[in-house]
Amino acid sequence: MDQSVSGLRPDKPHPAPSYAFRIQRHEVTWGEMDGWLAAPEHAGFAAPAWASALTAPARSDLPVGGVPRSVAAAYCESHRWRLPTEAEWEYAARGPGLLTYPWGLDSPPPTLRALAGVGAAPVAVMTDGDLTLGGIYDMLGNVQEWTSGGYTDDVNDYGWVRGLPLTGDGPLPQNGLAWRRKACAAGPCLAEPDPATPVIGFRCARN
Repeated sequence: MDQSVSGLRPDKPHPAPSYAFRIQRHEVTWGEMDGWLAAPEHAGFAAPAWASALTAPARSDLPVGGVPRSVAAAYCESHRWRLPTEAEWEYAARGPGLLTYPWGLDSPPPTLRALAGVGAAPVAVMTDGDLTLGGIYDMLGNVQEWTSGGYTDDVNDYGWVRGLPLTGDGPLPQNGLAWRRKACAAGPCLAEPDPATPVIGFRCARN
């Protein structure tokens, strides 16, 4: 990535990464991860209902969803990658022009999954029209994505998730690619139902 800007949001202390890094062109898919999950040491992760109802070939091009951050991080690390930082994710999505949306226009593509409404399911990666000017897919639509950023309270660990909710049914938020939400990463909070969990996925990055 071109490191030619000094800040992602000039009104807030969110600097762009000061080093070169790589980030996956699309979210990790079931086709990429199913074999990894089959190993005994990775047992214990249950795919969400929308994915487990499909055969392996039928879901192979769909982004992984419902994955805990610990599993996402372990998958990336096993391939000598890692989860992206928030700054890396946002810079990859917005580019040197600090665009609000990946496509650089106010009008979203009509196939954008982030506007598909309640009950929407992910689609195959690289198919919903969500493409950055740098050639990176699905940063705003399709599943949301774990980053390595987060914080810890007295009991739980929370991680920051980027990308818009899949079940949105209104206009795009004005903050666009700066939008974020927290999700439980570790602790008793994992037992609390989070309706967004089945559509939280990830992509990997590395220096």
